[in-house]
Amino acid sequence: MKDKQNNILEKVGIFIASLIYKYFKKIEEKYLEATHRKCYLESIKLFPKMKLSKSNELASNIACKLIFNLEYEKENVNLKKLQKLEEVILNDEWIKKTLSDLNRLKAYFRFNNKEKQKEHLEKAMEYVSDVKEIEDFKEVRKIYNKIKTDTKIFLKESRKLNNIIFEKEKLKIIKPIEISSSIVILLLTLFSTFFLISGILHNKILFYSLGLNITDFYSISDYIATSIEVIMYTLFFSLIGTLSYFLGYIDSLKQSIFEKQFNIEGKTLISKFKEIAIFSLVILFVDYLLFGKFSYLSLFPLSFALFIFILNQLPFWKYIKNKSLVMNFLIVSVIYLTVLLYNVFSIVDNIRSDDYKNPYNLVFNDASIDYSKYKYITSNSNFVFLLDKDTNIFKIIPIYEIKEFEQTVE
Repeated sequence: MKDKQNNILEKVGIFIASLIYKYFKKIEEKYLEATHRKCYLESIKLFPKMKLSKSNELASNIACKLIFNLEYEKENVNLKKLQKLEEVILNDEWIKKTLSDLNRLKAYFRFNNKEKQKEHLEKAMEYVSDVKEIEDFKEVRKIYNKIKTDTKIFLKESRKLNNIIFEKEKLKIIKPIEISSSIVILLLTLFSTFFLISGILHNKILFYSLGLNITDFYSISDYIATSIEVIMYTLFFSLIGTLSYFLGYIDSLKQSIFEKQFNIEGKTLISKFKEIAIFSLVILFVDYLLFGKFSYLSLFPLSFALFIFILNQLPFWKYIKNKSLVMNFLIVSVIYLTVLLYNVFSIVDNIRSDDYKNPYNLVFNDASIDYSKYKYITSNSNFVFLLDKDTNIFKIIPIYEIKEFEQTVE
């Protein structure tokens, strides 16, 4: 009976000891993390031109030596910089206080070994001379909470410093644009060109899709009038698409700089294209299941990714100095044209559908014309364009033959 009780007590003792050990290792790991982050910050400040991966290596070496008393990994480390950083670190007041507290904690958890307790306390006093041993677990919790708070602070500071470095690297790739008079003139010219092209493309593609060449029925002023209507819709969604692209581009650029700074092998263009292709095919499949057909919008991600992939592979880029600027202009143009085409094809689909409703009731001067057999397409300054519902043949009527337009009420 007594042996059984002793056996139970022994197991309980082992269990409690394992819990204490796990708790201390948890604290020790947090001390390692905090010390590493502190060393990393100091390394960046001390060697601002050094890659972040090298700063991280120096910090890791010093933190492991201070916390676990491990030897330096000498293969990939600059020993002169390591020694210089270590000198700065060992004179840092936070480091001294932290290492002192860690040794006080070691002494507290070695309550069953007086010799070790004394050894750890003496070590703590090497960093801070007037320290005392920890009296109770409440103080342990207080010290532990303090190191957790410090870790969060260092993490926040590290991210801030990293972002400053990333921004500097981004500015090397994307240099600030000086808004000069020539840039303003160029932008106005481009906008005017897009403005006119929008009306021409919109009408040409719309009527071509329905089987009519409108060259003889549209003047420049008619195209411009159409542009005013078309460009607002197209421009709005183009801006959303362009903004999404540039946000993705900036994020991709930041990821690229991060990978370069930390010597991480990132995803290749082919692997990124494969991911987008899989995602796009899933969208197409879901679209077909829900609606029984593929919408133009669901085809956009795959087409756009294919365009960028092919664009990047073209051989002439090596002859172009400002590749990024030219490529971004081409991509923005493609987004703009894609939105315009989507708008046109959506209108064509709507016109061809059996559920199409005329937006206007036309009252003709000639009362014998049966308007009910026609679909109203559009009108310009000289003509009204109607499509026969049965034969799909256009009837083009001079505007002066229309007495009035009545808006239909749904």
